[in-house]
Amino acid sequence: MNSHMTPPLRLPRFSLAAIVLLASAIGADEAHAQTEEELVQAFSGDWIVVDSKFTTDSSPCRIRLEEASSIDPGWRQSDIGANCAASILPRSLWRIEEGKILLRSPDGEPLAELGGEPTRLTGDFFGDPDAIILEREAGSGAKADLVKAISRHRCYFLGYTDTCAQSTATQAPDLAEGPSNIDVLVDLNVRSQPRREAATIGAVPAGSEVMVNLCFSTSDGIWCRAQFGEQSGWMAKSAIRQGEWPVLTFVNSSES
Repeated sequence: MNSHMTPPLRLPRFSLAAIVLLASAIGADEAHAQTEEELVQAFSGDWIVVDSKFTTDSSPCRIRLEEASSIDPGWRQSDIGANCAASILPRSLWRIEEGKILLRSPDGEPLAELGGEPTRLTGDFFGDPDAIILEREAGSGAKADLVKAISRHRCYFLGYTDTCAQSTATQAPDLAEGPSNIDVLVDLNVRSQPRREAATIGAVPAGSEVMVNLCFSTSDGIWCRAQFGEQSGWMAKSAIRQGEWPVLTFVNSSES
């Protein structure tokens, strides 16, 4: 196994400035093409946060982005479920500004800055942890595809092999005591945000060892973040090969 604590990325030819914009924005073209009312309709409604870092029990944290305006001009109401962690206030406000969804407390404290599409929002959370993923209850097409593939084959395969992974290999790395190493099993795309459609900022070669500093459980599996020099990027632990086989793209180094 090659050991690259910060492995070189195979970078495509576009500017880092463009990557950062795509990482945080709903989409510059979409934001300009649609009215604020259309965007509010697309992104309002019920959202969930699956990962246990944002929940107080085994059920998801529920967040509702209301269409109704609040008494604070320019902002709309947002309701937070009782089972959400204390880091998310029971009530907050939200609005769309320059292609981003902003979430703040009633007294003006910023809570999150998000981008994405109508089934998944990701971005910065101004607390611990420093990122957040919101999803619709039904998940996304990626979730549906994974469920079908796993039902068909009854397991995840270890990379592009015919070996079924043990159940422990499907779990997120243990980061309780700090960053942890993973072993990459395939040439793995690194994305600017933990969304399948987010910009690809490079790829980690198969056989690399990477140190990850944050992982989230989501409806379409586990996503982990790593630092690559001056850049940070997200890697999906699950994928579907050739539209057929569910695979694990990396495993915890201790399980290799």
